[in-house]
Amino acid sequence: MNLRSARIGVAILPLFACACTEPLAEMRLAIPGAVPCTSFADMYVWDTGDHSDGDDEILVAAAIAWFADQTGVEGVCVPGIEVVAALPDGRAGRYQGPKLPVQLVANQLMYGEWWTATHRELCRAFVDAEGVTAAELGEHFEDLDAFADACESGPPSLVPSEAVEEACGVALVEPWAHFMRDRVYAAYDESAAPVGVVEVTVGPLAIPIDGYLNAWATVAGGDTLYIVADRRDVDSARSLALLALDPVSGGVSASWHLADEGEYDSDSWSVVPGDTLPLVIEWSSGQAWRPGPDGRVPALLPPLPFDEGFEGVVLADVLYAWARVEETGPVGLVAIDLATGDAATIPLPTAYTEVTGGFGVDQDAVTFGVYGAGGVRAGAWYTPSTGAWRTVALPDWSTSYAAIAPGGRTVALWSVDARWGAGRADIPEWLYGLAVSDEDGDDWFVNAAPCDDTLLLASRPLVRTASALWLVTDLTGDDPDGISVARVTISPAP
Repeated sequence: MNLRSARIGVAILPLFACACTEPLAEMRLAIPGAVPCTSFADMYVWDTGDHSDGDDEILVAAAIAWFADQTGVEGVCVPGIEVVAALPDGRAGRYQGPKLPVQLVANQLMYGEWWTATHRELCRAFVDAEGVTAAELGEHFEDLDAFADACESGPPSLVPSEAVEEACGVALVEPWAHFMRDRVYAAYDESAAPVGVVEVTVGPLAIPIDGYLNAWATVAGGDTLYIVADRRDVDSARSLALLALDPVSGGVSASWHLADEGEYDSDSWSVVPGDTLPLVIEWSSGQAWRPGPDGRVPALLPPLPFDEGFEGVVLADVLYAWARVEETGPVGLVAIDLATGDAATIPLPTAYTEVTGGFGVDQDAVTFGVYGAGGVRAGAWYTPSTGAWRTVALPDWSTSYAAIAPGGRTVALWSVDARWGAGRADIPEWLYGLAVSDEDGDDWFVNAAPCDDTLLLASRPLVRTASALWLVTDLTGDDPDGISVARVTISPAP
C-alpha cells in the first residue's frame, strides 16, 4: 500500500503518496472528520485499515481530478474519501453529507468500479453543494438514487444522437441528458468533435459461402480471410472447418478440418491472424499449425506463459499476445519468438492498462485497441523493429475501437439508442456507424448518419486484410444457412 505515516501531535495520520496529475498532484495532509468546505485540490484519499492497495487509491484520486475537470466547480464540500471495510447498510459507497468524508468499501469494488463509485458519491455531494433543487431533479429522475445512477458514468455523449436527429428528423436525446450536460458537467468539452462526413458502404453482401454457417471467428493472413465455421455435410452432420477465402474474387480456395461435431467448443482452439498466414493453436494437444496447400503445416509452438483464451497476432514469426500473466508481474503485451521460444513482456504506453482486442498488422507494426483508467480508449501501433509506440485517442462519443484501416486511419464504432423519442417504425431500436480518423489522428469524421440498420455493424468486428476492411456476418432470413462477406468502403479517405 502506497501510504506513509506522519505524527502530528498525538495523531497518527496517513499521508497518501499520490502519483496523479493536477489538481491532486500535491495532496495536503488533512485530519479526517468534519472540516470546513474543502476544494477538490485539497481532498485526501485515506485507506482506514489496509483494505486496498495503492493502485486503487491512485485510481480514486484520478477519479476526483477528472470529476473536478468535467464539472468545473472548485469542490463539493467533501474533505476526502475514506476506504473502509464495510458499511452498515451493505452499500459499496456512502455520501455522509456536507463537510464529512465519502466512504467506499474496498471488497465490493473491482478495478473499474472505483472510478464510477467515486463519481456516484461525488454526484450526491454535488446536489447539496450546488443547490440542485428537488424540483430540478424531479423533472428528470425518480429520486436521488436514479440521478446518481445516471451521473456516475460521467457526461453523456450527444454527438452521435444529435447527428442522427438532424439527418433522420427525429428526437433522440432525452431531456435528462441535456440536464446532466448543462447543470452538472457544465465544463465538459466533448473531445474530437467530427469535422466532416465520410460515406461508409458495406457490400454489396455478394459473397455467400454455401454449405457453411455460424462464422465463429474471422482473421486475416495477408489479403486472405480465414473463417472458422460450421460445415454442414449432405447427411446433415456438422463439423468445424477453417476456410480460406479470397474476398475480392470470391469463393473458398481451400478448407481444413478442425473438429467433428460435439468435439469442439470456442475454448478448444485459437486462430491468430498473421502478416502472411494465420496460426492455429489446438489447446488440447498443445500443437500449432498453419494452413498449407496440401493440408496442415506444423508450426513450432514454444511453451506459452498463459492458457487458452488470449488474443494476438503474428508478425515476422513472433506472436504478440495479450494475456494476464500472474507469474511474471504486471499485465502487458507478451512477445513470443515462435522459433526460439524466447518471451518478453512489453509494457503498454503510459495511461493504458488493458488491450481490448482487434489485433491486426499495419505494414511493420502490430495494431490493437487499448483502454485505460477513466474509460480512455485508443487505437495503438507497436513497431517491434524500433520499439516505438503510437496511439490515437478515440473520441468520447465513440463506443469501441474497431480496427486500423489501410492508410493508418483509426476506425471506431458509435451507436445510438433510438428507443426513446423516435416514434417511427422504419427506424430500428439501435443505430450504428463508424468514426474514422485522418492519418495523423487529429481530426475525426463520421459516416452520414444511417436511418436504418443496413450497416450491420453491431454483431461482428471489422477484419483488416492488407488492403481492405471486411465485415463477415451470418446470413439471416427465412433460410439463414450461410455466411456472407462484405467489403467496408470509406470514401472519400479523410
